[in-house]
Amino acid sequence: MTTCVMLAILAKSGAIEDFWSSSILQNLFYAGPFRLKTSILHLLLIFLVSPLHQLLLVALLGAGLLVYASRSTGILLLFKKEKWACIGLLATSRCKMP
Repeated sequence: MTTCVMLAILAKSGAIEDFWSSSILQNLFYAGPFRLKTSILHLLLIFLVSPLHQLLLVALLGAGLLVYASRSTGILLLFKKEKWACIGLLATSRCKMP
């Protein structure tokens, strides 16, 4: 809706060509040519570097270290009795970032 209002004002005032060259074309020139390899790399980095996934990785690493450090099955009973902890870890792994 906001974009439509802005484009309507630009068309009414006759500034659509200036908007096209200054806002659209200049940003495309600044971004550079499209490369599939770079685009795929950036897409992967979005998922690996986002703060929510970093938190998930730390939590999973901590749980893994607890299981590894504990030579007994007591730690596994914790995850069986306290299922909310495992469900919380699984739920954050499926969250979508806005």
